Amino acid sequence: SMAAPHVSGVIALMKALFPTLRPETFDALLASGALTDDLGTAGRDDWFGHGRLNARKAVQAALELAAGTTPTPMARLTAS
Repeated sequence: SMAAPHVSGVIALMKALFPTLRPETFDALLASGALTDDLGTAGRDDWFGHGRLNARKAVQAALELAAGTTPTPMARLTAS
């Protein structure tokens, strides 16, 4: 799938900013929503998983990790 090289590229960006990034840390950030734009039902779902990977959010999370702060998921505004 084309998702694999895109995710690999985003992880490479993150590791360039925070070289000690561990898979467990990436997984936790992904599950928290700090790296993605949620699609479909709020939270993880079977159709969209954790959502669409957002490179800007991932780079911001890596910068926060490098600065010693805890990355937080960005607020999401929805309307219906």
